[in-house]
Amino acid sequence: MIGGRTRMDIRQLREKGLYYKQIGEELGVDPRTAAKYCGDEAETEGKIARPGILDEYKEFIVTRMGEGVTNAVVMQRELRARGYKGSISTLRAFMAPLRDDYGSVPVMRYETASGEQMQMDWGEFGKIFHQGRMRKLHCFVATLGYSHYMYIEFTVSESLATLVDCHRRAFEYFGGFTKAILYDNMPTIVQGTSQGERIINSRFREFAEMMGFTPRFCRIRRAQTKGKVERGIKYVRHNFWQGPKFTDLDNLNR
Repeated sequence: MIGGRTRMDIRQLREKGLYYKQIGEELGVDPRTAAKYCGDEAETEGKIARPGILDEYKEFIVTRMGEGVTNAVVMQRELRARGYKGSISTLRAFMAPLRDDYGSVPVMRYETASGEQMQMDWGEFGKIFHQGRMRKLHCFVATLGYSHYMYIEFTVSESLATLVDCHRRAFEYFGGFTKAILYDNMPTIVQGTSQGERIINSRFREFAEMMGFTPRFCRIRRAQTKGKVERGIKYVRHNFWQGPKFTDLDNLNR
């Protein structure tokens, strides 16, 4: 027999998405007992339940929230890289009750000298009708590390060719470029790793060498190291994107 308080703890942990094995380890009870007090006796009898779209990612989400990632948009981007196909509303519903337990982890502010570093990232902004069909709408954001000055361009692709073209227009807009540019591990640039070293797309490496800047990359699972450009995307999403009226992609960019 277990006490009323333990039963309540079991239900609360289950509502937060923990598996019965995890609940058992947390509270020192048999996982089958945890399932019983959540009304899932059928699960303990070997009946295979249909997996939810978030099930295989819940442990990762809980871990990342414990490390300070409580923004659903950022979390969705990390999950997309791991194959998550679900909606952000499903993700938000799972994350909402966990936020009280996982407050933001403070991160030391990192500043760079003038001309040292630019940060770059993509954001997604729904869809747009372009050249006769609906396309995903992406936003290229580049932020100078020292001045926080931003260049923003909407596109219908995140291809390597589009990425390079956006870089060229950003350099023209800024009147130059920095010694280094910081990225996350986007697949258009990073093709894999070998002996712990990132394998850089040869076309992008040639572009960087021709222009004269050095690509730098965030540590794995430490996307907050490019916080300046993350704030730039938030600015676009929560300030500029609140109801702009436009007729097409060119009009939007103007």
